[in-house]
Amino acid sequence: MTLHNFARFPRNLRRLGEIALAFGRHGFGTVLVRLNLSEHIPFAKRILPQRFVTVDPELSPEKRLVSVFEELGPTFVKLGQVLSARPDIVGEQLADEFRRLQDRVTPFDSQQAIEIIESELDAPISDLFESFDEQPSGSGSIAQVHRARLKNGTEVMVKVRRPNIEKVILSDLAVLKFVADIAKNQMPEIRPRQIVEEFERAIRDEMDFTVEASSTTEFCEMLEDTPGMKAPRVFWSLTTGKVLTIEKLAGVHISDVDELDRRGHDRTELARTLADGFMSQYFQTGVFHADPHSGNLLIADDGTICLIDFGMVGHISRDLKSQLTTVLLATLSEDMDILAETASELGTAGPNFEPRRLSTDLTNLYHKYSGMPLGRMDSRRLFIEITQTARQNDLSLPRDLVLLTKSLGTLSGVARVLDPSFDVLEEAAPKARELLIRKIKPKQTMTSAGLEMLRLVRLVRTVPRDIRRIIRKTESGQLQIGHRHEGLPQALLEFEKASNRLAISIYVAALLVASSLMIRTHFLPVRGVSIPGILGYLLAGALSVWLAWGILRSGRL
Repeated sequence: MTLHNFARFPRNLRRLGEIALAFGRHGFGTVLVRLNLSEHIPFAKRILPQRFVTVDPELSPEKRLVSVFEELGPTFVKLGQVLSARPDIVGEQLADEFRRLQDRVTPFDSQQAIEIIESELDAPISDLFESFDEQPSGSGSIAQVHRARLKNGTEVMVKVRRPNIEKVILSDLAVLKFVADIAKNQMPEIRPRQIVEEFERAIRDEMDFTVEASSTTEFCEMLEDTPGMKAPRVFWSLTTGKVLTIEKLAGVHISDVDELDRRGHDRTELARTLADGFMSQYFQTGVFHADPHSGNLLIADDGTICLIDFGMVGHISRDLKSQLTTVLLATLSEDMDILAETASELGTAGPNFEPRRLSTDLTNLYHKYSGMPLGRMDSRRLFIEITQTARQNDLSLPRDLVLLTKSLGTLSGVARVLDPSFDVLEEAAPKARELLIRKIKPKQTMTSAGLEMLRLVRLVRTVPRDIRRIIRKTESGQLQIGHRHEGLPQALLEFEKASNRLAISIYVAALLVASSLMIRTHFLPVRGVSIPGILGYLLAGALSVWLAWGILRSGRL
């Protein structure tokens, strides 16, 4: 996004200034200097690091960054929550701090919520529900939730999107894209474009409630074949992009072990049911709940595990499943070179990626855990070390793979709360072996080989045609080769500024010469003084002061 397009909306520049001030107040002025935001924000000099006196030295940079995100409102709270699932990009320590971000937002007026529901569903609230609790049961930065009862007596939860929240978030997205365009050259190690693009997809999906409704319905149908687990039904006739109506599932939070014991539930059996259900999601259906923390898991009176809140869902494609199988085979055969090569194909390698170093790091990690019994492994620690290894080698893993490791790590923690002796990895091993056996079965191998052969035949067919097209374009002079220079836009911007300053300097010199001639010739005098000459001097003086101020503000004399 160019500065010209960005600056067409004054609120964007104002918001950029607010963001810069918030980062400055919390001790991140060096980031502003590195991004050279003073070129775009007139008052940025006031928030340079040497001017800070309010930073608490006892607070870590991670905690201060979380404070910045909380201060900047809903868009940045959601950004932090998205980044909490990407320790391979931001590091485990910062991801852990971001996991503590909560939507602490005051509920909006219930009458507004009712008006939105009636407008979206085109009917009075009394015609839609038998009863509707005007007091919100929960409130977040994107929406708030109300309890209600349908005409047939079914208890439901109605989620209503905040009024005008889309305008706020889209404005912040424009600012984030603009900063990411600057940071991609100045701070490439944090992958700003990838972060913003991933966040944009996530936030747009979260604002459209039909996406969450679709995921909830998919899980509701999928879990019908999973013993001991269920998901709420979606009432599509009462659901739009701004309103979501789902079945209210009653139960005890899975972490409330005292209440579970009081009700006579077998916690070891619950842990096994939970693990079996999620292993089926990971290894069979390929669609899984990516945030199975205790708040999203309820235990019904009959012992059924109820999954709620499908705002974060992961998908394991056939290609990803195949690559994971290759990773498993390479690990079992201790071939770290193939493992490193597959890992680099799985993710996005940065400019500092070195396959040999990755192979060495994976070898060290393998030997650290190879002799350890599954029951003694800390699965969460293992997943943290995997993401740290990827990050240290400038390798960004695919989002769904990171969500898989996050989901499995969270699941392991919940299972251990139910039964401290239960280990999810031991439960996952048979499913992984089953997947591996299916992968290397002759029939499956022949099928995969056949598909690869079809791809090769298609490639062989298209290559001659593509070569002929290139030759024709070359002969006719129509062949074009695209070239992108990473640092060129910034260089052009600096050149344009230098040209403008040179032009103003020439104007000032010309005005001084012309004004001096008019003064001497008494051109259009008033009381013996040439008025055009005086005006020329004043204009030259004003332009000189403006030019000097601009040069001083840029910090370059």
